[in-house]
Amino acid sequence: MCDAAAAARRTTIAFASDRDGNFEIYAMNADGTGVRQLTNDPAGDLAPSWSPDGTEIAFDRDLGGVDFEVYAMNADGTGERRLTDDPGGDLSPAWSPNGQEIAFFSDRDGDSEIYLMNGDGTGLRPLTDDPAQDVLPSWSSDGTEIAFVSTRDGNEEVYVMNADGTGVRRLTDHPADDGDPAWSPSG
Repeated sequence: MCDAAAAARRTTIAFASDRDGNFEIYAMNADGTGVRQLTNDPAGDLAPSWSPDGTEIAFDRDLGGVDFEVYAMNADGTGERRLTDDPGGDLSPAWSPNGQEIAFFSDRDGDSEIYLMNGDGTGLRPLTDDPAQDVLPSWSSDGTEIAFVSTRDGNEEVYVMNADGTGVRRLTDHPADDGDPAWSPSG
């Protein structure tokens, strides 16, 4: 990991804002100073996710209707590139801890499933295959597991699976909806 990039990541917060009338990705210092706009596109940009080394940011771009795509750019907003291309909607990118892969969810096959691709957008493969909605992937700090939300048991519950999609198991079981899993960092 590049020491300067890692230090910048720890002291920089990326966020989405519609402060100028359209959602864009911004960055700021951890104390709230130095706000700078990173994207500038008529489509809405949301859900920024840092690469582990702090050199790149993946995000969603709303191309209209249900057509969301995953994009990535350098941490300073340069080098923007589209990583997915499917009108079904690709959302919620999450970088793997080793920075080599991005998990996201997509409606490309008619229902929401968790997918994995290489950090450059190649090697797309599904991790889940269930008629229910599988969304919001979150990596374990060691990169061996992915938590996600699924409706496969009737309401939103938190599940976890191995990073290759095997070993799916439910973690929560409550009549209320459970969601937005986030792993703690390693000690």
